[in-house]
Amino acid sequence: MKIISLAVAALSIASLSFSQGLLQKSDITYLGAFRVPYGDLEAGGSPLAWNPVNGTIFITARDQRVAEVNIPQIVNSSQLSNLHTATFKTGFANITEGKLPLVNPGDVNGIGIGGLLVYGGRLIFTGSTYYDGAGSQVKSHFTSGLNLAATGDVQGPYQVGTVGAGFVAGYMALIPPEWQAALGGPAVTGQCCIPIISRTSSGPALSVFNPDDVAKSGVSIVPASPLVYYNLDHSTLGAYGAPGKNAIFNGATSIGGIVFASGTRSVLFIGKHGIGDFCYGENCNDPADASKGNHAYPYVYQVWAYDVLELAKAKAGTKSPWEVVPYSHWNFTLPFETDDEHQIGGVAYDPVTQRFFVSQMKQDPGPYNYAYAPIIHAFKIGAPTGTPPPIDTTPPPPPVDTTPVPPPIPPSCDTVKIETIRLVHDTVPRIVYDTLPPIILPAPPPDTVETFLNGLDSNRIWTLKMFRSYLKIYQEE
Repeated sequence: MKIISLAVAALSIASLSFSQGLLQKSDITYLGAFRVPYGDLEAGGSPLAWNPVNGTIFITARDQRVAEVNIPQIVNSSQLSNLHTATFKTGFANITEGKLPLVNPGDVNGIGIGGLLVYGGRLIFTGSTYYDGAGSQVKSHFTSGLNLAATGDVQGPYQVGTVGAGFVAGYMALIPPEWQAALGGPAVTGQCCIPIISRTSSGPALSVFNPDDVAKSGVSIVPASPLVYYNLDHSTLGAYGAPGKNAIFNGATSIGGIVFASGTRSVLFIGKHGIGDFCYGENCNDPADASKGNHAYPYVYQVWAYDVLELAKAKAGTKSPWEVVPYSHWNFTLPFETDDEHQIGGVAYDPVTQRFFVSQMKQDPGPYNYAYAPIIHAFKIGAPTGTPPPIDTTPPPPPVDTTPVPPPIPPSCDTVKIETIRLVHDTVPRIVYDTLPPIILPAPPPDTVETFLNGLDSNRIWTLKMFRSYLKIYQEE
């Protein structure tokens, strides 16, 4: 036998594509909110991260120190005084140990923490230059321990991928186990919509990477594969600075964090968006923001929802990252909402309870009525209402074709399991399973595999060998 083709995108993706549903706005329930300790978090709260070790949240102050807070009882109320206040599990500490400026040495502009992620007993964090006019930032990712009070354990910064720091130096999230093979890694990192649009994405951006490669010996550039982004040459969601309104992207868009929801096909980007006419400068008649910059008053809290199967196509190379677009987007409201910029500071997601937490910036006046602190809101993810009906997994009928089945292929060292499958052609092609016990797989296969199989020579016998994430197709001599 000889190998005639390699079809990427495995049967495991086919199974997930039919069994996982797409989240809609109605699948998410608002639970309530809590306050944070006042004092160090005025104008802070960005970014956040979930700590599964303690069931706590890491939260960042405006001066880039990080603390860990316990989650109090969550109360659903429109009265701020009814909310409980979180307590510190660990007080504020300088987790960067002075290394944050190393992401862009010599830069005189502000450099801040862009994202936090707990992975493998370590705290991964990113650093981002606020106004990188020269586009000189290359490195972005650090690693440290989970004990915030410990010192001497910071390593970095490191370059992640080659698409550019402005596409990866922000929010991060874990990939649910069921999607790691399809996307090629355990975590994602991204950034979008920051000042100097030429160095970042005009809309949500994600790249898959392995946090174990951060600070790994011998790794100078951490491998990363883009799943979605939109550079200036491919402004799929809308051109920066375009006049008028755009419901998906304009210069007044920002992303605070993401939820990669387990048990679903959805990745939710959560942030703020300006739904008015775009304007740049100081004379934009924007009552929420009088500063020079991008405006599109009024502003709303917004979700951009992406289908993981589309991201997998970008990973497989069957789509370019800028061809991946949201399957839906929606606005949402929060208690204590005022007529301001609607900034979302960060997102923390707990896959065990299916809750996620959102930092609503500058909405708690505290005891002094100035320099407002964030309010942390909690949401619950329910079963997707868009879940497809159950799949009929009944095996196909026995074949009419009496051509002998080729002998099984000897297993190789990297084989997980072997299935010998005959592709029988009568009036239409069909797949016959000849395993013991029989293997029941959903049909049809992924589009890329199905298209290939339909084009095979009907006078041949074919054998398919299934590996972890791909199929090898053999032709009998």
